[in-house]
Amino acid sequence: MLSLTEEMTRLYFVLNPPAEEGSCVSIQFIGTSRNDGVSTVAREFAMTASRNIEGNVLLVDLNLEGQTQYDQFKTDEAISRFGQPSDPIRLNSGMEKVWDALSMMWVQNPLTPITELVEPLTTFQRLGDSRLYVTKVDTDRIERNGPPRINSTSEYWKSLCQVFQLIV
Repeated sequence: MLSLTEEMTRLYFVLNPPAEEGSCVSIQFIGTSRNDGVSTVAREFAMTASRNIEGNVLLVDLNLEGQTQYDQFKTDEAISRFGQPSDPIRLNSGMEKVWDALSMMWVQNPLTPITELVEPLTTFQRLGDSRLYVTKVDTDRIERNGPPRINSTSEYWKSLCQVFQLIV
């Protein structure tokens, strides 16, 4: 029986996503019920892809309940594989507008007080020196202000492709 890492390596090479900068692919893993392992599969696939793609890989965490992908990457095992997750980052000084726009992944609840609209609900954390980034959602603000909704505009998702070659 193959390990999960070996299975994700096989899946990566079967799917054969473009590996060069300038191309962009998004892959979505969906489960049928809670706790069926989709987050684990997505995380392992993103880690495998980040070792094989020349550009950046983004692991989007849309699960607002339970342990986040960011928290999972702070475990000792993940740190030994990738390094400590970074503080919220910008890719480089020439891309501030793109980076700020990317942070608008979640559209906040209309009842959110104006004082809490200043900072985005989502930040991006780079894992060590890897090409892998993971989203981190401010769950405390969501608990205070109610659930947000995902930014579903095609323009938003296209803007991600200016920075990332693979979005999981």
